[in-house]
Amino acid sequence: MLKENKPININKHPLLKKCYEVCGAIEASGASKELTKASTLANELFKDIDYYVTLIQEINKEANEYSIFRDGASWCATRYDFINIQESPAGFGCTPIAALTHLHTQLND
Repeated sequence: MLKENKPININKHPLLKKCYEVCGAIEASGASKELTKASTLANELFKDIDYYVTLIQEINKEANEYSIFRDGASWCATRYDFINIQESPAGFGCTPIAALTHLHTQLND
């Protein structure tokens, strides 16, 4: 995951707004060891959601270039110019997002 300490635009997606509210509610609950851990975990989740929302938005900009489909028990993501697994990049995962993330990694290597 991308773990940069950069400002997050919560207006990018409703999930980011909701996560921001959860983080605020946890922090407003007071101080305890358990709440500190919950706050830390919620903030990590917030950053992860931002990473995936950004990734999906980038992929959606070029949505007509990708194909996502089931391949046995897994999901597979390819570009529309896919020829075969030996000649073309492909991403696999247990969810469509995991497959797209894997494909994105392959395309940027």
